[in-house]
Amino acid sequence: MSSLGLEVEKIDCCEGGCMLYDKEDIYLIECKFYHLPCYFKSKGDRGRYKNIPRKRMFYLPIIPILQRLYASMEFESNEMAF
Repeated sequence: MSSLGLEVEKIDCCEGGCMLYDKEDIYLIECKFYHLPCYFKSKGDRGRYKNIPRKRMFYLPIIPILQRLYASMEFESNEMAF
């Protein structure tokens, strides 16, 4: 999507799908409702532990998509006029 000029936002989710770890909840390590852990602990380079999200969603903001759509429609209608 980035090659099309559209940015994708990755947001970590609760494993049960009940909440998103975004904005004020970004630093939580477990779900507020079911107390499920947000991350797997994985040993990375140099012996450091790394948090890997259990579930992640990809958010595509609608405004840039619509701007791209209408810009291409205007381009197509100008092309037909010639």
